[in-house]
Formats: sequence, C-alpha cells, structure tokens
Amino acid sequence: MNQDILICLETGENGLHASSLELIGKALELAQPCGGSLYGVVMGGNAERLPEDLRGLPLQRVYIGQTCRTYDAQECAETVVECVRRIDPSVLLISGTCFGRSVAPRIAVACRTGLTADCTELERTPEGGLIQIRPAFGGDIMARIVTDHTRPQMATVRPGVMSSCVRQGDRMPELCALSRKTDGHIHLLDVQPLKLAAGIAAQKVLVAAGRGVKRKEDLVMLEHLAQRMGGALACSRALVEKGLLPHEKQIGLSGATVSPDLLLTCGISGSVQFQAGIRRAKTIIAINSDPEAKIFDLAHIPVCGDLYEIVPKLIERLEKDGESVEEVSL
Repeated sequence: MNQDILICLETGENGLHASSLELIGKALELAQPCGGSLYGVVMGGNAERLPEDLRGLPLQRVYIGQTCRTYDAQECAETVVECVRRIDPSVLLISGTCFGRSVAPRIAVACRTGLTADCTELERTPEGGLIQIRPAFGGDIMARIVTDHTRPQMATVRPGVMSSCVRQGDRMPELCALSRKTDGHIHLLDVQPLKLAAGIAAQKVLVAAGRGVKRKEDLVMLEHLAQRMGGALACSRALVEKGLLPHEKQIGLSGATVSPDLLLTCGISGSVQFQAGIRRAKTIIAINSDPEAKIFDLAHIPVCGDLYEIVPKLIERLEKDGESVEEVSL
C-alpha cells in the first residue's frame, strides 16, 4: 500500500510560510515508521524565488499550481485534488491557516474522505494509519481520531504547535507544473499589504493571567510585571470571556499558540486547551494556589502560592536589584 505523504504548502512575500516548514518537519517524522516519500503542492507564488525556498527540504517532488494572481478556494482545491489523483498519497496535511481552512473541506468532499481539523499532534502506526489528535468537548479531553476506510487521511494542523523542518544540504526537489483548468471566479485587482503590530505570538517573554485574577484593576500589577521583564501581558480564555482583556491577548486553541523563551502564568489552572497553546515555550514558571492545578504538569518551575503575595514581591526584587526574573528566587 502506498505510504506517501502530500503536504499543501503556502507561500507569501517572504517565501514559504513557517507553518509549511512545520508540516514538512512533522511529515518527515511520520514517514519513519512505515516509509514513503514526501511530496508538496503549492499555489503559484514567486516563481523565481520558489526553487530557493525549497532548497534543502526533504521533498521528492513539488507540484506547482498555476493560479497566477488570483485567489479562488475552489480552484486551489481542484489543483490539490489533481495532485492527489496523480500520486495517490496515504496522508494529506494542510496548515490550519485561513487558506487551509477554506480549501481543506472542499478537498475532502472531492476525495470522498474524512477530515480532522485543527490537530495539535499527529502520530502514525507502522501500518500507515494516521492518528489525528486534537482537543474535544471544550478542551476537556484529547480525542484520537483515525480514518479507517478512506484515503487520503486528511488533517489540518494548527500553526505553531510543531517543530520546523531543518534544511539539509543543497538537495532540490523535482518541480512539476500543473496546468490551470479554469480562470477562476475571483480576480485579484490590487494588493495592499496590511502591516500588523506584533502580537503575543512574537513575544520572547510573556506574563499570562488566568481565572485567579480577581479584578480588572489587578491586571495593572501583572502588566507592570510584564514590562519589568521586557515582555507583554497575555491571558487564558477565562479573562476574555469575562471581558477583562481582548481576544488578541488569549493563549490557547481558540487564541494564539506561543513559543516564548519565558512564560510566567499567574492564576491559570492549565486546561488542555491552554496547554496546547504553550507546549513550545522554552521555560514555564507557573504560580497557582492549587497544588493539584494541571498547569504544574507542564511547568518547569511550579510555584504553589497566592499570586497576590508572590507577584508584588517579585516586582519589588526586580525593581530593587535590577535582576532578571530567572535570577530572582521565588
């Protein structure tokens, strides 16, 4: 049985999206138990830059869809379906971006197969079965989903939860152009890039507030702590639902996936939904008064205590001695 993996790649002005490199890294890992080659399919992009973007990646062949300067989800989906029919892959991986979410359902319907959306982890059996893992029932459990009877086994993967592929050498995949069957239904007349301010996903240091924060006024204290640490304030879903902070500050599956060098959580219990958004944080310090809090299972430095006693002392030490937070004894 064919065990090949097809990866839907995305490009932008700066080359391959980081989420595409993450998919390639995971696909390489998934191919190890049962073999199989890695293939890619990409929509248009900068034709001159594309070969350099693909250099050193472990892809055997990349199919290039000729979409020109148009965007049509149906047209892009048809291109991927054509690619699926050519190589008959066992697995098809797509990033859970706006683009991926718009084309993945169309591909699944055309291929008459299943689709698991927004996966946070993937595993593969020696026989080639893809175990698609994602939070379910409001984040209370991690569901393990399989597609037993149809192929390809399809999943969209949440960006930022997996490690990127490391380029090796100057190996170049074979490039294969796919002809465009239609002119599409949407014609792009102009492009005006939108400059967005760096969000919490770009921060190296984060202080995250949770349900343990009693009043909105108390966030001023945590905001001050974040500034002293050279970072930004974030939160769990509970504070967004209370209207204390905007959604742009939320960490978790329904918010942002973050990978800071240092994450300090204050009053966060650590639901599955929240933990899925912080697994790539390098160092996690968790302050919680509940010794059974789930966040302690993931924390590198668990601190069991009242945040209203610990945080003021931490701020005082930082201001008094000019120490980094790693040097302050909690």
